[in-house]
Amino acid sequence: MTEMNIEVACIRVYNNHIIPVKCPEIAPKFLVNQNAKFVSRPITMGKESISHGFLSVITAPWVEQLNKMRGVVAYELLTPARLKWFHVNVRVASRAYYENELVYARVDNTPNAIEWVIAEMVNQLDIPHKSGSEIDNVVGKDTLVQGSDIPLMYYVKACVRETFQLHPVAPLTFHMCPLLTLDTTVASYFITKGSYILLSQIAPC
Repeated sequence: MTEMNIEVACIRVYNNHIIPVKCPEIAPKFLVNQNAKFVSRPITMGKESISHGFLSVITAPWVEQLNKMRGVVAYELLTPARLKWFHVNVRVASRAYYENELVYARVDNTPNAIEWVIAEMVNQLDIPHKSGSEIDNVVGKDTLVQGSDIPLMYYVKACVRETFQLHPVAPLTFHMCPLLTLDTTVASYFITKGSYILLSQIAPC
């Protein structure tokens, strides 16, 4: 797309239309301005098999069932009281059940994210110097960084957030390839229902 100097393209794969978007100025118009039309996810045999018929919040298409699942997760499962209740016994007894869902988490984990942060910082030698200077100014050279120090490290937080944008923890197909549910027009481009939107993470406009 860079060689052809285009921002949006349409690639047909069998009966599916893949819409790669390169320009970061156009990308927000898909997921912010018209989010309601791009909230569904692609339906594939692999996701159906892994999630036992789309029973996982991560893989479920946008239907009424997903709204119920998200509500249960947000207000019933991920509350502090419920997490404390699950602390010991349920975690051990339910290990075999949860292993079926943890396959998603095993694709990328915290060490991988840290490696990407370091790799991106090494590519630009001024970034480690600036981030190191900020850490020294906030906590000092002989003190370990504490959680309370993080809000004061604006440059370090910006580096981490930028890395997560370039290398998201979740697999690409789960978050960056929404399925269009209705015909729409974005930035003067007409896109038909059923198209897959692939947003570039690194290519500049």
